[in-house]
Amino acid sequence: MDTCVFDVFSNGIGRSEGKELRHLVGGYDDLEMLRTYVRACGVDQPDLLIMMVVATVRNVLDDELMDRKKEELGELLKEDNEEFFIAQIDEHLKKEELEP
Repeated sequence: MDTCVFDVFSNGIGRSEGKELRHLVGGYDDLEMLRTYVRACGVDQPDLLIMMVVATVRNVLDDELMDRKKEELGELLKEDNEEFFIAQIDEHLKKEELEP
């Protein structure tokens, strides 16, 4: 997939170019606040957990988008299948006419 929704979303995290600051996780103004919360939950390596969660979310979103794209493509192929095969047959017949 060319551009995944998570890439588009994550591109603006922490930036505030005249707009409201976008947070990775709602309710946590910065990464240190999130780390503090994760540590308070008993996690020894909060960065590792945060990275694993973010990677999982990205993979789930990417898989869902890919599945939707495949479904759309499948529907297009079903719709265009007849026209495609007719065009292929016409092309094949034209080639046969040109051959001696």
